[in-house]
Amino acid sequence: MYSFKRISIVLASTLMLGLSAQAKTAKEAKESYLKAGKELMAMINSGKIDETKAQTLVYTMVDDASAYAQDYAKKDKSSEKLVGLVVKEIPEMKKADFVTLEKQYHDAEKFPTTATGINLKDEKNEKYTDLFHPIVHPLMTLQALKSKNTKDAKEELSEGMEQIEKAE
Repeated sequence: MYSFKRISIVLASTLMLGLSAQAKTAKEAKESYLKAGKELMAMINSGKIDETKAQTLVYTMVDDASAYAQDYAKKDKSSEKLVGLVVKEIPEMKKADFVTLEKQYHDAEKFPTTATGINLKDEKNEKYTDLFHPIVHPLMTLQALKSKNTKDAKEELSEGMEQIEKAE
């Protein structure tokens, strides 16, 4: 049986980890994202894919991109609904296959103008896709790796890294 003290320590540690993840600045999140992305690309290029490690790196990138987007939304209030919806969808995105990620999330079908207040199909609003593409691309990378498709994995990972590098 677990003691109250042990449960308290676990809960406190979990809370502290959650707070430290939320405390990342956009700059820190971007740096962490790119570091994890480079490590994942090196793994892919080596040809020695450790699926568990790849998933850990992808989820780090997703968390960092989420932190980046949430920090951005504090500065650009017009993106709050979109970012809120994207963050809410992350658990579903993690379960989605490659095609679903591409059609529903990358192509913004899950983020309609009626829900976000932003027409993501309009080219002038492309800066807003930079908020969720760095979340979607690593997840697409992971799905490509699970399918043993390293060519697509490299392409998707490169796109995600490019998107977060150019994000404002």
